[in-house]
This record gives sequence, structure tokens and C-alpha cells, in this order.
Amino acid sequence: MNTFRSLLAGSLLFAGGAAFADDNRWQGLDKPYLAAAHERIHRRWLGFINELARLPPESPYHNPALSVELLLTVEADGTISNVERTRSTGLKGFDDAPVDLIHELGALPPPPPAIRSDDGRAYIAWKFVPKEPGCEERSITERRLPLSEAVPKLVNDGRVDQAAARIADARRGDPAKETELITILTAAVARQEARSPDAQHRAAAASVLGHAPDGEKLLLSLAVDTDVSVRRAALLAIGVHRTTPLGDRARGLLVKALKTDDRVEAARALGMVGERVATEPLRALVDKGEGLPATAQALVAIGARESAVDGINKLLAGDAAARRAAAPTARLLALPELTPTVSLALASPATDEATRLELLLALAPEANKGSADARRAILGRLRDPSVKVRARALDLMGAFGDRSGAMRTRLIDALDDPAFEVRAAAASSLVPVGGAPSVDEIARASRDRAPAVRAAVATALRLHPFEGSKPMLARLEKDADAAVRAAAIAETVAVERPTRAQLCDRLLAQTDVLELLKLAALYFDAPA
Repeated sequence: MNTFRSLLAGSLLFAGGAAFADDNRWQGLDKPYLAAAHERIHRRWLGFINELARLPPESPYHNPALSVELLLTVEADGTISNVERTRSTGLKGFDDAPVDLIHELGALPPPPPAIRSDDGRAYIAWKFVPKEPGCEERSITERRLPLSEAVPKLVNDGRVDQAAARIADARRGDPAKETELITILTAAVARQEARSPDAQHRAAAASVLGHAPDGEKLLLSLAVDTDVSVRRAALLAIGVHRTTPLGDRARGLLVKALKTDDRVEAARALGMVGERVATEPLRALVDKGEGLPATAQALVAIGARESAVDGINKLLAGDAAARRAAAPTARLLALPELTPTVSLALASPATDEATRLELLLALAPEANKGSADARRAILGRLRDPSVKVRARALDLMGAFGDRSGAMRTRLIDALDDPAFEVRAAAASSLVPVGGAPSVDEIARASRDRAPAVRAAVATALRLHPFEGSKPMLARLEKDADAAVRAAAIAETVAVERPTRAQLCDRLLAQTDVLELLKLAALYFDAPA
């Protein structure tokens, strides 16, 4: 019979209370578990201590300095898979007793994920002494794997929050490695979610696997997924931010997809990596208005700018529906070669209001660069029947940099427009264009019956002050209308895309894997 069993035989076992030291490392998450484990161990060890009382006083077992320390390895299901003696007394019977106890016990409650080490096991350090309380000193210890091994294991174990915490710690220790660390985390999550039964999760994973160093094999399997959203996300991701040439399998898959309903994503991906084989399919897509504006942008990216221009010009010269489809792309491309056709489409009575608004924006970059044709087309909309179109044309005129008398006259005339939206746009542009020479007209607009006009003047004066404008702004700060007062005293807020550092903070605080993957896709596209 082993030492523990022989001394314990016939003894009365009972449980005792426990008080143990605080350990902030686990933020208290270890306490309930250690208390539950103590319930199973303490009463057995107390039985052993009671048996020691029967031994003669001279027995070495009564030495109060005796202590044995063990390290217990507890699997996720609670099984005690290993017992390591980390400190012994040299007194075999006493050294063996706690080891025998733990082997007899065999298992503890399953440890919660929060207190497990990287390998999914919990490690408990436990100290046993021959006097009561006997086994009060215990704590969870942590065994860490290298980060590149730990993060995938934590993610696979469902402990994404702990994986993110490890990345956050490493990031604080070495900020220069932020992108490398985020790649480790997001690649692990993406590999896990790529096998999810939820198509939305698989599609989100595909968008991130394109950034993972070893993600292409899995990405190619998603590119033939039965769900169309997953398949298209994967096809597109094959070309995103690619730094190496396409492999034969990837190229073949994309070329094959050009003949399917997934042709838009396949063509875009081929265009992103500069594959000239995509030129004709992309040109055909643009001619049909499919996948705009991405297909047109892909043509420009592979050096087929002329084809993109030809396709958009054909659409702009087509019917109203074709113009409506092409207008946002013309705005995004903002190419000078498009100016003549955009101008003609803008002047056409068959072009609807929404399309005219887009076309005005398409002309703005060239107009700001001094293009007489673009400016003429915009000025031609000052008599447009649509209030919104007239207002947008006036709003764009403020950025022309033209402070001529003729330009000021057009803006001043618009201050008498019956629509307050038009008067507000005219006033907003007149402040930077007219400045001090137009102070009387600007003052008149600052007293307009419509609060929106007065607010527009207030905002413009804050952004473009000129000599003598301070009294006018001070008066607007005391305007009877709250919106006007707010515009006069508001701070100018620049709306910028979030940086990678900002997205990283949000990403590491995210526990929902789908949202984490969406943030990761934004992270890799964000400015550093």
C-alpha cells in the first residue's frame, strides 16, 4: 500500500475552510477554480496530517520545516495528466504522500479557458506541509509558447480574447512590429473561420487570408466554395495587396472564372496583379457597365487607361440608364480625357438630377486645375432647373481659385435666387472668392431671412477670414437662431480615415470573430 493510502486508512476525512493569497495576474479568475480544487484536495491531505499525529514525538514527520511542492498539469477536461515534484524534503514517505494523493484523485474540475496556458492546460503549483492548514499555498502558473505558436493554439481553442491580449502585450513591447503581430492574430482567426459553416464568416476570412503569408492554399479552396459571396470574396482577395507573382493554380483559377458569373471579381483580381490577360475581359465588363467602378479602375491599373476611357465615354454617350451607371466612375477616375463627354452628358436634358450631380463632381478636379472646358460646363449649370444642381455648381466654384470680377458677379447674382439652398451655396463660395472687395454683399447674405444662409456665411468666415470680417462673425455668434450661433462658434473638424494604430486598438478589443475580421480588412487598407 502506498504511503498516502497506508497513513490515511481508517481515518475520518473532513473539509476545512480556506484563505489564500491574492494573485492579480489572473485578475481574480483563478480564485473560484482554486477554491473548487481545494475542496477536493484539502480534506484528503488533512486526513494525512491527522494520521501523522499518531506517530512518536521523535518522528521526523513532525518537523515543522517539512514542505513538498508539486506542479499539477490539468487538462481541459480536468484530468491530471502529470504531477511534477518541484521541491522535496528528502524524507521519502512525506515526499511521496502528496504525489500519491494527487494520483488517487485523478482529476479536478475542468479549468476555465481564462486560466489555461497557451497549450490549453492549467498548471497549479501546490505546497503541502505537515501542520494545519496543510495545503493553503497554491497558485496558477503560466507556461508560454512562442507567440507564433501560441496565438494559433489560443484561437483554435476558442480563446481569441487571450490571443489578442498576447498580441497587445507584444505590441506594447515592440511597436515597430505592430503589422507583423496583427498578421499573426488575424491569420490565425481567418484560418479558423475559413472552415466555419457560416458563409458570412468564410467570406470575411477570405478577405483577410490574402494578407496571410501562408494563406493562399486555403484561399484557393474558398475560391471554389459553393456560396457565391464566399467564392467572390476569395477570388478578389487573391489579387489584393499581392507582392509575389501569381502561381499557376491561382492564375488558372482566375482565368477560368472569367467565363463564369464571378467574372467581375476574377477580372479585378487579375488587374490588381498586372496580368494583361485581364485586359479584354475588363474592357468587355466596362463596355457593359458591369462591376463599375472597380473594373474601370483595374483597367487603368494594368496600363489600359485608354480602354477605360473609351468604355466610360461610350456609356456617357448612351441612354439615361448608361449615363447613370457611368457617372460615379467618371467622378472617381477624374481623368481629363473624360471632360468633353462628361460636359455633353451634363448638358443633356435626358440626364436625370442625380446623374447631373455626379457629373459635376467628375468635372471638379479638372476645373480646380484650371480647365476652361470643365469650368464652362459647371458654370452652365447655374441656370439648371434643379435647386440641388444649381447649389452644387455654386459650391464647386469656391475652389476654382478664380477671384475675377466676373466670377464674383455670378456668385453675387445667385444671392437673389429664390431657393435658400442656392443662396447658401453662393454665400459659402463668395467668402473665399470675393473676400474684402465683396464685404457688402457678404454682409447682406449674413442677414438673409433663411438661417441656413446665415449659417453658411458663419462657417465660411471661420474658414476664410478676411480683413474686416471679425465684426460680422461676432454678430453671427449672437444670432437669434441656435443653428447659426453654433455654426459661428463651432470648431472645424477634419474627417480622416482611421489610421492603422486606431484600428489596431479597436481590433484587439474585439471579441466577436466576424467583427474582428472586418476590422482586419480595414486595417490592412488603412494608412500607416
